[in-house]
Amino acid sequence: MQAISERDQYVELSKFDKLIGALAVSMSAAIINSLIITAVLWNVIRHEKLMAWCSVNICYAFSRYAIVYYYKKRFNKKHLAAWKIGAFISFAIAGILFGSAGIFLTDTPHFEYVIFLYFVAGGMAVGSAGSYHNDLPIYFVYSGTVFLIPTASIYFLGNTISSPMVVLGIIFYTIVSIMAVRMHRDLRESLLLRYDNIQLVRSLEDEKTHTEKLNAELVKINLELKELSLVDPLTSLKNRRYMFDVVMPEIDSFGRKYWLRENDLNRRTLESQKGYGILLIDLDHFKSVNDKYGHDSGDMVLIQVANKLMEKVRHDDVVTRFGGEEFIIILKNIDEIRAANIAQILRNNIQASTFTVTDNRTIRLTCSIGFIFYPFDICDEPSITFTQMISLADRAMYYAKDHGRNKSVKAIFLGINSNNGSINADKANLKCNLENIKMDFEIID
Repeated sequence: MQAISERDQYVELSKFDKLIGALAVSMSAAIINSLIITAVLWNVIRHEKLMAWCSVNICYAFSRYAIVYYYKKRFNKKHLAAWKIGAFISFAIAGILFGSAGIFLTDTPHFEYVIFLYFVAGGMAVGSAGSYHNDLPIYFVYSGTVFLIPTASIYFLGNTISSPMVVLGIIFYTIVSIMAVRMHRDLRESLLLRYDNIQLVRSLEDEKTHTEKLNAELVKINLELKELSLVDPLTSLKNRRYMFDVVMPEIDSFGRKYWLRENDLNRRTLESQKGYGILLIDLDHFKSVNDKYGHDSGDMVLIQVANKLMEKVRHDDVVTRFGGEEFIIILKNIDEIRAANIAQILRNNIQASTFTVTDNRTIRLTCSIGFIFYPFDICDEPSITFTQMISLADRAMYYAKDHGRNKSVKAIFLGINSNNGSINADKANLKCNLENIKMDFEIID
């Protein structure tokens, strides 16, 4: 037997659910109609027969409420076929019991009561078309028994009016049945459309969830790529790009906040002010390491130097590989004296260390360090750019190289040369070129 598709199963489950929902309402109508027939025929039908028929119909209607209750509590869609068989039998019995009025309650000489009974049966048939069109077998078994049993009884009365009434009744029932079939078809199409819409919405939601997941992963990957783009692949230190993308805006912001006040420029107090120490470190004679031991050895030395530098700075300080054998360290929230001390510590640590190269050989190195402290003592405003600060530290480093290497040198900012050669030019010329910067150097050790 071919398995039912998920789409068709949805339709069948929905139709059956509507059927049970309609059953809870239509049973009340069956009880009310039973009571109305009993009241109308009370004076023309023997009470014992009338009460027996009414009691059986009402009791059976109440017993069917158990089906509704059990359905809401215990229904399992795997047993849908069994439920449909049970419902079919239940409706067949209900139809026979109510339709039996055409047998037991028509033995009356008052034909108008027979017509009344027939009209009630017709109303029940119309009601079943509205309530049970979602399941045509159940509609036909219920409406057929409810309406056709009284129809047959009227026909066998043998009255002159019986045959025309039966013909009209059959025509009426046929029209009602056609209406039920059309309603069933429309219901099925609407349920199929609803299922397709649900699947479409579910698909869109799944696609949205999938897209959001992909976007989140893409954002994560982009962040990781950005992070990687800011890291030197050899030493795992921050790289030159990090220096200019992250550190430079931070120092520029610090400079603006430091120098400005409400209506005038601010001057720092040398004894208490903290700022940034910018250290440029270059390994002495590093080219000879590559020439003598090979570039693999040179890479090994750079990694070890990076680790040595990281050992001597604080967590918030920034150590970068600026290029080749050059490193830049940004010391944050530090005073000038402490920055000079750290420069000495770093130089001494490199000098005292041994570095392993290929074939497990060891070598010793020294380095030259140039550094500046920012903000400057005598400058009226943040006229020096971050790039120029690096250049000043670089000059200090080359000053160390020119004076024997293995030294720490501080660049001292003296001011800005104006066009006529004076120090501390007017503010219009403070955005200076590097050539206009007046400076001096101090060998720390």
